[in-house]
Amino acid sequence: VQVGANDGIRADPVRHLIMKHNLPALLVEPLPDLFAQLQKNYAGQPDLLFENCAIGDHDGQVPLYRVRPDPTLPDWLQGLASLDRNHLTSTKFEFDQFEKYVEEVSVPMLTPTTLLKKHGINEIGLMQIDTEGFDCRIVETTLRAGLRPAIINYEHHHVHAITKAACKRLLDECGCDFIDVGIDTLAVRRA
Repeated sequence: VQVGANDGIRADPVRHLIMKHNLPALLVEPLPDLFAQLQKNYAGQPDLLFENCAIGDHDGQVPLYRVRPDPTLPDWLQGLASLDRNHLTSTKFEFDQFEKYVEEVSVPMLTPTTLLKKHGINEIGLMQIDTEGFDCRIVETTLRAGLRPAIINYEHHHVHAITKAACKRLLDECGCDFIDVGIDTLAVRRA
């Protein structure tokens, strides 16, 4: 399960594995335009499921803040989105007048349990999460729902230190070993 799949190409850590090994996957992306590109970029690839939603602690609609598509912006800014508007700031991304490119869109949100039930998935081998600051909340929601992916890889770079520590305590309590690798945390369920 990949949460925050973007367009399936840009800064995607699992695309090469999916393509090389024809891995089955559920790819989740909340932004409609990126979701359409995601489906197009994986066209013809077998055993893939897609869901156009955010992941969180309840089912419903939520505001998502994104960098609006603009060809004058650098490629690395394209597709940035967060449930926290304060996450998208000029200071954090070192881009002058960044806030003027941020727009709000309403997107559907599903809990991890609802998402998996909808797609008939009972077990997760790998959960890859890149959601610009909401990553630990998705890990916590997943684990508190009783779901135990064999491997969880999530970006911790934009998460407050107290939230990071709480997430790691929960991972440990749920039987996972973990290590920080660059801007990500890799957690593996103990046998």
